[in-house]
Amino acid sequence: MLLDRSHMSWALFSGISLIAGTVSYVANAWGNPKGPSGGSAMGLLFGVVGTLMMLFAGLLAARKPLRIRRIGSAQFWLKGHLWLGTLCIPFILFHSGFGWGGFLEQLMWYSLAIVAVSGFFGLAMQQFLPRLLWNRTPLETFEAQTPYQCDRMTLVSDLRIAGLCESPLEVPSDHLQEHFARLVTGYDSIVHGPGARNEQNARKLLLLQQVSPPEVRDFFWAMAKYAKSEAKAIR
Repeated sequence: MLLDRSHMSWALFSGISLIAGTVSYVANAWGNPKGPSGGSAMGLLFGVVGTLMMLFAGLLAARKPLRIRRIGSAQFWLKGHLWLGTLCIPFILFHSGFGWGGFLEQLMWYSLAIVAVSGFFGLAMQQFLPRLLWNRTPLETFEAQTPYQCDRMTLVSDLRIAGLCESPLEVPSDHLQEHFARLVTGYDSIVHGPGARNEQNARKLLLLQQVSPPEVRDFFWAMAKYAKSEAKAIR
């Protein structure tokens, strides 16, 4: 998952929550002569909030095998996993009063640290590794994408031959012909560009899938699913 402007609402929510939690912790610690305690009302509140955040972050793993009902998009759960999973760390610190506790508490702290560091490392790799691989090996693809790439090259060839022969492809209208050429030849920008995976592209691709020859319909359906990220939204 790339960190872009679509994370703005989650970042704003997390920032406000962190500020509110920090102010509450400082006020509670300042007014308590014995210092902050996890057993106090405020300490328990921090613990409950931090635990709920961790549970929400963990629901991402349970969402796929328990997909009885679709609640929220995959992007929503991924962003919630990222931001709430990060935000739970300071709230758990507030709950503990920045204390390490005994052996069991320290073991849980180390477990949380390992999970957090591995998550941050994976997120950092996602920011540049796919782009680096794409720039270094632009002509390579995954084995599963080979049939769709072959279909794409066939369609591009048909478009070029039709253009040279001044014989347009059999598409019901000029409007669809324009989108047909733009979407097929602009496959890379659809998949990797800033406008990737949006509903407008998905609906255009689905329309083209319905009016295209049978041998290329699966190609357009696969592109439409990729553009939307959720197949159910374009059915």
